[in-house]
Parts: sequence; structure tokens; C-alpha cells
Amino acid sequence: MKSSNFIRNLFYAFGAQLISMVLSALMSLVVPKLLGIEDFSFWQLFIFYCGYSGFLHFGLVDGIYLKYGGKRYDTLDFSLIGSQFILTLILQLSIGVGVVIAAREYGLEFQRLYVVYATLVYMVIYNASAFLGYIFQAVNQTSKYSISVMIDRLFFILIVFTALFKQHSDFYFFVNFYIVSKAIALFYCMYCGKDIILAKKKINKYILKDMLNSISIGSKLLIANIASSLILGIGRIFIDDVWGIKAFGKLSFALSLTVFFLQFISQVSMVLFPALRQTEREKLRDLYINIRSGLSIFLPVIFVLYIPIKTILEIWLPEYKVSLEYMAILLPICVLDGKMQMVCNTYFKVLRKENLLLFINIVTALVSTLLCTIGAYLLENMNAIIIFMVLSIALRSIFSEIYLAYLMKVNITRQLILEFIILIVFITSIWLFEDILTICILIISYFLYLILNKKFVSEMIYGVKAMLKFRNDKC
Repeated sequence: MKSSNFIRNLFYAFGAQLISMVLSALMSLVVPKLLGIEDFSFWQLFIFYCGYSGFLHFGLVDGIYLKYGGKRYDTLDFSLIGSQFILTLILQLSIGVGVVIAAREYGLEFQRLYVVYATLVYMVIYNASAFLGYIFQAVNQTSKYSISVMIDRLFFILIVFTALFKQHSDFYFFVNFYIVSKAIALFYCMYCGKDIILAKKKINKYILKDMLNSISIGSKLLIANIASSLILGIGRIFIDDVWGIKAFGKLSFALSLTVFFLQFISQVSMVLFPALRQTEREKLRDLYINIRSGLSIFLPVIFVLYIPIKTILEIWLPEYKVSLEYMAILLPICVLDGKMQMVCNTYFKVLRKENLLLFINIVTALVSTLLCTIGAYLLENMNAIIIFMVLSIALRSIFSEIYLAYLMKVNITRQLILEFIILIVFITSIWLFEDILTICILIISYFLYLILNKKFVSEMIYGVKAMLKFRNDKC
């Protein structure tokens, strides 16, 4: 793993994530301020559907990601990949037309029908962009993908500020320009991947066989990702069905605040995969220890920040007060799923344990479905559904961490116990005490947690200093 290239990719990934975080903040704080609860709920429904549109490439891009991970861009067969890009685009358009015909016969209300149509347009654009973006990530040219993300996000940030200035108050405006911003990012990816786009296209048995092989390889990862998204998604579907679109919107607002912090983790894991694929097997263990320890120190900070964030949001968006109560229940997901995304998912892919990842996510999704069904239709309690969602995420995280530690021959029992102690302290403090006392308890608890993990804190500080020194020497 070349340190200079890794740090460069990480720099661009952080830049893209910083811009994404600004956009997430605007979408979480400004958009609900501009839109009424119902319009905001339909906007969230569109975002929710868009989250699943990436699965309709049937695992092709995941397979390409795994097949070409760690290779050099100039060694790729551009004609082969370019032909598959065109075939993928035709497939997406065919799916879109088919769903449009079916949706017209289903009798949906206009707003929901509009959301479905907009999602289909987004699907075609996003999956074309993902096809090229995954190739850039696989061949360790993550900076190109990160720049496309920056372009996408910066354009939409401009749109949000325009909406704020002109006081746009319907969700159609945001949906339309959300799609346009993704289209601009696609054009940038096509420019960067012009060797693929302009390569001679052909359709023959070899092209189709290789495409099916990529789908076969990636389908396991795709199904694992679908199952992973359903762990939280199934509860939202039930809430929309039982309590309606406004309840769905309020829960989605709380989830958007939670996912806001997880997006940072996903950008780092994007850079890690190709870098780790190029790393010698014996060094993976040391990197695992350092990455996991760093997350164990960094992620619990979010518990300390909860009260100040909640206080500000209660003033800014008083009509979403109940969403902030949901956020208190959902916040442990930041710690649990953060480690799952960056450590477990990444290492399972590097070690080619797709079957294991598939098994874990399917079982967890089934558990979540069972528990959320009980919460929605037997208990008829939204809080129960949210608690069951978090419990499902916790079970997946614990099992994955223990198994990965076993593969890496590392004992993490002490760390796991300390992490769950601070998590329990947060939950009990939020429910039992007033805000002032709670934040004092959380600050003290976190400092005690750092003292008990002083070895890892010292190693993390040393690692950051070494990275900065390396960067300065290169400059």
C-alpha cells in the first residue's frame, strides 16, 4: 500500500465528506424549515426510495468492485467494461419503463406517483454513475470519485441556498434538482472515464459471460447490502403503513441526523478497501487493531454532543421535538454501525468473506422484520419499533466484531465491555436525568473511558503525528 497515494485519496475523501456533511446539515436543518411536515415527509420518502435504487444493477457494480479491487486503471479492458456500461444503461432504462407502466395501474396518489417516477429517473443516472465510480474506487483512483461527489453536493448546496432565499415550499423543487445534481456528477465521471466511454463497443458471448460472472460475484454482496438496509428500512415501511406519511417523516428526520455521522465513516471505508487489498496479509492484523481502536476512541464523542445538538434543534425546529426523542434511542447506531461499516464490512470484503457478510445481514434483517412486525401490529408502539431496530443493529455488530477478531486473532473482550458500558451510561442518563446533569455524567464518563483506553489514545496520537509528518515531508 503506497502511503502517498493512500493519504491523497483519503484527503479527497475527507474533502468530499466535509462537503457532504455541510449538505446533510442543510438538508436536515434547512429543508424541514422550508417545507411543511407533509412535504418534508414526501421528500424523505424520495430519499428513502433512492437508497434502494442502487440495488437494481443486480450486483454488477459490486462484482466489478471485487474483481478489479487493487488493480491498475491502465491494465483494464476498456472495451469490455465500456460494453457492459452500455448494457447496464439499457437494462436500467428497461426497468424504469416497466415500473412506470405498472405504477400507472396501481392507483397511487399524485405525490407518491411523482416520487416513484422521480426515483426511476434517479435510478438510471445513479447506477450509471455508480458503475464508473466503483471502477475508480477499485483501481485506487478514489480521488476521481470523491471529486464527482463534491460536484454533486456543491451544486445541491447552491440549490438549497437558492430555495432558502426564494422561500420554495414544495418538495418537487428539491426532488428535481437532486436528480440534476447527480446527472452533473455522472457527466464528470464519464469525462474521467472517457477511455471506457469512448472504447469500441461490442456485444458477444464473452462480454455477456463476463457480465454474468460479475453479477454472480457481486450478487452476494448486493443481497447483503439489501438485507443491511432493510434492518432499518423495514421499520420505516411499517411506520408509514400503520401511522402514515407524517410519522414516517418525523422518524426519517431523526434517522437523517443519525446517518449524518455515519456518512463520514463510509467515505473512509471507501478508501480503505483498495488500499487493504494491496496490503500484505500479515500487516492486515496490525491495521485492524489500529483502525478499530481509533474508532473506539472517536465514535463515543457523539454521546457527549447529543444534549447540545438537541437543545439547538429544539429551538430551530420545535415541530420536530418528537424526532429528537427518537434520535436519543437511535444514536447508539452511530457507534455500532460505524464500526460495522468501516471495520467489519471492509475486512470481510478484503478477506473475500461475502458469504459470511450475506449470512449475517440476512439473519439480522429477518430478526428486525420479526421484531418490527411485533412492534407495529401487536404492540402498536413506534418506540418499540425504534428500539427493536437498534437492538437488531447491536446484535449484528457484536457477532461481526467477535468473528472478525477471531479471524484476526485479536482479543477485544475488554474493549467491547467498555464500549457497551458507556453506551448503557448514555441511554440510562438520557431517560433518567435532566439535560444539565446528563451532559455532566457523559463528559465524566467519556474522560474515564479515555483513561481506561490511554494506550490506544497514545497510539492514535502518535499515528496522526506520523501521518502529518509524512505529509509535510512529501510537500
